[in-house]
Amino acid sequence: MVGLIICLSILVLLICLLISRIGVSVKFFDSDLKVVARFGLFRIKVYPQKKKKPAQAKVSKPKRDKVKKPKEKPEKPGRTIGFDEIMAFAKVGFRAADRFLRGLRFDRLFVTVVVATSDPVSTAKLYGYSAAGVSIVFPMMKNYFKIRKKHISLDMDFSASKIKASLDIEISIVIWRIFAIAFSSGFRALMIYLHAPKKNLNAKGGLKNG
Repeated sequence: MVGLIICLSILVLLICLLISRIGVSVKFFDSDLKVVARFGLFRIKVYPQKKKKPAQAKVSKPKRDKVKKPKEKPEKPGRTIGFDEIMAFAKVGFRAADRFLRGLRFDRLFVTVVVATSDPVSTAKLYGYSAAGVSIVFPMMKNYFKIRKKHISLDMDFSASKIKASLDIEISIVIWRIFAIAFSSGFRALMIYLHAPKKNLNAKGGLKNG
């Protein structure tokens, strides 16, 4: 009975771990940048970090290094990785990256930009270009990523001379998806490697492609 309870407890903890989310939160306001890593309910401050006092350097006596002669190891037969294998590996990598990006979720996407330059005409032009870019990029992001909370604000200020921007972004992904992508991609890469032609050793000890 005790063993069953322990197994069930481990299973529940494993399920809770796999369905937890990991991610990062980035906040920028008035040249102040804050980066926080997220693991489930826990949050770890990444930047800025507290300044540590420099540790006193210990003076150690120099040690004499012993010169070791390198041992020649006989080359073992392996696999020949050609152009087809490289392209297959690249395809696996691109597919894994696509699955990873599609698994990301924007828990927060708050962006505020106030366009301003020293010239009112340049300000109006820059605002028009920025508005056109937002109207193109943001719908693409909505089709590719999951976005829970969003607020995009774009404005212009003819009385200011510098652009002001602030953002609050938090991105996360479920842990089980990372394991699934890593397992499937690793299995495909292993199959590609195993199907690659072998290298055969000739009688003189050299390598000969088989």
